[in-house]
Amino acid sequence: MEFFIKKEKAYINENTLKKIIHYEEKISDDETYFHYIGNPDLKSIKQKSNRTYTNYDLRDHLHRPIIYVSAGQIQGQKEMLESGMDPIYDLAYTICGGVKIFDPNLDSKIIGKNPEKEDYFFPFNRSAEEILEIFIKQKRNVERLEL
Repeated sequence: MEFFIKKEKAYINENTLKKIIHYEEKISDDETYFHYIGNPDLKSIKQKSNRTYTNYDLRDHLHRPIIYVSAGQIQGQKEMLESGMDPIYDLAYTICGGVKIFDPNLDSKIIGKNPEKEDYFFPFNRSAEEILEIFIKQKRNVERLEL
């Protein structure tokens, strides 16, 4: 599925899934069965409790490696980073990792805490470099990502 999703380069919705499952109409509708759950069905799906789990709560279950991308908390960081992250997404895909824009309030407690698999940090500017240097001095299991 991952191969076909990447090949489509489209949003995942009912039409994209139909196209993938029917394999460019080589497999007929009579031979395939699937039920897509998405909008408007999502509003009908309720969680079991009102508790909100943070990354810290889920730290032992996060899929590693995680590539953290940072521009050092400058104004408009998220929009700036999202516009130029295609090479980082491609790399994450090849190493079966995730990509996250670094948020010091949420991510400082979990970055580099897994002794078995390192996380990666991609600094976009000098202030982000300083954040990475702090993690290295703290002996966190985090590596600089070079593209």
